[in-house]
Amino acid sequence: DRKVDKTYQAVVLENEYVKILILPEIGGRVHGAEDKTNGYVWLYWQRTIKPGLISMTGAWISGGIEWNFPHGHRPSGFMPVDHRIVKHPDGSATVWVGETEPVYRMRWLIGITLLPGRSYMRCDYVFINPTNYKQPFQFWATAATHANEWAQAQYPGDMVTGHGKQEFWNWPVHQGVDLTWWKNSPNASSYFAFNNPSDWFGTFDHKAQGGMVHVANHNVMPGKKLWTWGSGPSGRIWEDILTEGGGPYFEPQAGAWSDNQPDYHWMAPHQVRTASDYWYPVRDSRGYHNANEDFAVNTDVQAGKAFAAVNGTGAFQDLRVVLKDAKRGTVLKDEKIPTLAPDKPYTVEVPVGAETTVYDLHLAVFGPKGDLKIELQQQPPKKVELPEGQKDPGDPAKMNQDQLLHSGEWLDKYVRTEDALPYYEAGLKKDPGDSRLNTEMGFLALREGRWKDALARFDTALKRDDDNSRIYFGRALAFLGLRDFAKAREQFYRASYGFEYFAPAYVNLLRLDLAEGNYHGAIEKAEEAGSQNGKFADIQALKAAAYRHLNEPDKALASAERALELDPMHFMGGYEKLQAAAASGDGWKQTWTSIMRDAVQNYLELACSYAEAGLYSEADRVLASQSEGKPDSEVYPMVYYLRGYFSNLQGQKEAVAEFYRKAAKGPARYTNPHRIEEKLALEAALSAFPGDANAHLFLGNLLYYELGQREEGLKHWRGAVKTDPGLSLAWRNVGYAEKQVNKDLKAAEQAYQQGVTADPQDARALLELDQIKESRGVPPAERLKFLTSLPKAVDLRDDLTARVIDLRLREGDPDNLKLAHEALKTRHFHTWEGSYGIHHAWVEVNQKLGDLALRDNNLDSAKTYYEQA
Repeated sequence: DRKVDKTYQAVVLENEYVKILILPEIGGRVHGAEDKTNGYVWLYWQRTIKPGLISMTGAWISGGIEWNFPHGHRPSGFMPVDHRIVKHPDGSATVWVGETEPVYRMRWLIGITLLPGRSYMRCDYVFINPTNYKQPFQFWATAATHANEWAQAQYPGDMVTGHGKQEFWNWPVHQGVDLTWWKNSPNASSYFAFNNPSDWFGTFDHKAQGGMVHVANHNVMPGKKLWTWGSGPSGRIWEDILTEGGGPYFEPQAGAWSDNQPDYHWMAPHQVRTASDYWYPVRDSRGYHNANEDFAVNTDVQAGKAFAAVNGTGAFQDLRVVLKDAKRGTVLKDEKIPTLAPDKPYTVEVPVGAETTVYDLHLAVFGPKGDLKIELQQQPPKKVELPEGQKDPGDPAKMNQDQLLHSGEWLDKYVRTEDALPYYEAGLKKDPGDSRLNTEMGFLALREGRWKDALARFDTALKRDDDNSRIYFGRALAFLGLRDFAKAREQFYRASYGFEYFAPAYVNLLRLDLAEGNYHGAIEKAEEAGSQNGKFADIQALKAAAYRHLNEPDKALASAERALELDPMHFMGGYEKLQAAAASGDGWKQTWTSIMRDAVQNYLELACSYAEAGLYSEADRVLASQSEGKPDSEVYPMVYYLRGYFSNLQGQKEAVAEFYRKAAKGPARYTNPHRIEEKLALEAALSAFPGDANAHLFLGNLLYYELGQREEGLKHWRGAVKTDPGLSLAWRNVGYAEKQVNKDLKAAEQAYQQGVTADPQDARALLELDQIKESRGVPPAERLKFLTSLPKAVDLRDDLTARVIDLRLREGDPDNLKLAHEALKTRHFHTWEGSYGIHHAWVEVNQKLGDLALRDNNLDSAKTYYEQA
């Protein structure tokens, strides 16, 4: 609400042509980019950081390029991410940004590279699923460029669609409106290119004669989306919300493997996906209609003159440009260009007859040896038949087995697992022995940590499909969960019979060998796994650990460095390099510490990676290094819970109790474990100390939200409040579950009331309590009295203040109306996405006060109120 100066950690990539600003502190986003040849800002460069409430976790800013994996507006978009700067012998530099994301524990890395003498920014995308489960994902690079009445989208194709492919439009002209112009979309709109075979798209400002180009292999990156808040009044409101006078923007978005939102795909266990693209500015070209990584070209006809333009992303010598009237077979211009460069674009105008149109022109650019570099002949817009919109699967009762399976899989892939279950269950009701459905249900049980249920499903599936590697892999994971390592080993070997699970099976066999101290065997397993999945960095990092245990530091270092080649910020690879290089005085420690950035989740993830391989001593050392020098009360509790758990697995009984005691004293707020390893640690802690209220709270959070075990989660929350009646967070969670799971509003209200009594400043609990009271029909006057008895909590949230205003409006007496009017007049409310209720309240209160003034014959006051309304 207040504009203040703030310094952010930033990395600048700059050469003679462009300047690019990257903010690792805010999601690793490209914050903006400038064309130094003419001063044009080709990626929207916010001069303020002014977040709106848009991302999955709230705060979000516009501008630059936002990286979205595995979901749109990902949870960590406004949080710090890992980064590393790598300089190359050719003078180029790469800034790597990325993280292990908290939703599925997958990794994303983006290498942003700038070369000397090139105006393009190359982005190399690396997406890794280090888990043993297939995971859903989509990736979109969400860019922003300045928009105004001269701004036009440069998108190829003849058809676009909206979110979910539910509606289609002709492109670029639909029902007589040219949708490419920003000014022609008055309302918020999303346009996705559909079945488009082109490699390029972007935007262009015809007044500034500058634009942005995106180029990628459309077979890998088919996604081409254009978003706008709209040129109408509602869209202009968002300019103020998100910027300080920066103006409107287009959002050209590039999607890898996805051409829509949502459009999810599966990442297989241990799969590594890579893609790359180019982003660069163009100038003086009146737009463009074809582009590659070296050139962007355009043609135009105006006032009896044919126009051609060629932009180059580097310095090119001795090019030949040929402009033809293809319809009439005449050469309009055939010219050699001594030098083409980002600061020296080529343009030409040639007189033509009145009958010549832009669709008659053919432009070609040839290299010094006569090789074709790029060509263009624009095609007139054509109206194509629009397909029907995509629909949800439909009624399970009307489907056969195949339809039920595929509908359930589709919904599960689209992150709608609860919606998928009725289809799986309907299929199993028809045929309880269906191997495919039992396999899917088995993996759902694994994801929730229900090992015995999973085994039962897989056993049933094997009765009909006894040569399916995926089923054996699932059985192995279930035995791992049950800590039956001998049977797990047998099943991993059996899973390796099929190519699909050969490498994941051998990675797990590698971990089992490390856990048993069979380091030579572990290296052999690493070689086998790497032969089929050489891009998966975990293999090399685990191999480095095996060599370290064999006291072969040179080989350990080589394996660690190979892991870092594959994943430049790999936690275990970096830690193993640290161990191997320590004796030689290598300066890697500073780099590794910078990558880890004292982020507790990074250390937890690394520790769990070691624990997965039975290397509990390493896991403990990693966590010890993160908590070193910090007071126990400030250490993230899961650090100590996991250290206690790892100590127990190593038989260090004296250390176990001490770690659990320390963990119980840690902060409860913002402690939200989400890993299976954390579940095991909390269960072990409660086995040793059943009265640990915080452990009950944390385990309840994990079971309820992460694993979907609602009843078990509620059970632990009840255990938390039974042990510590003053634990307000647990009371709030009990209330939430009583409403959502048991549909018991009375019990929910009682729990929420206990929570607010325990912490009167818990504004979130107070909000949800009032919502419960409203649902139960508690009189507005009673609700108002209670809320106004807690003014400090109410003042913490706009939505709570709005509820008080709404209740005063319902009461309708002059005193309450005046208090509502005063609150609306003096408080700054945040207009978050889709939130317009305050505007309606302002209109209503002024109307009612106007009516009262008119009733009392106070005409001047009535007029003022009505004008305000």
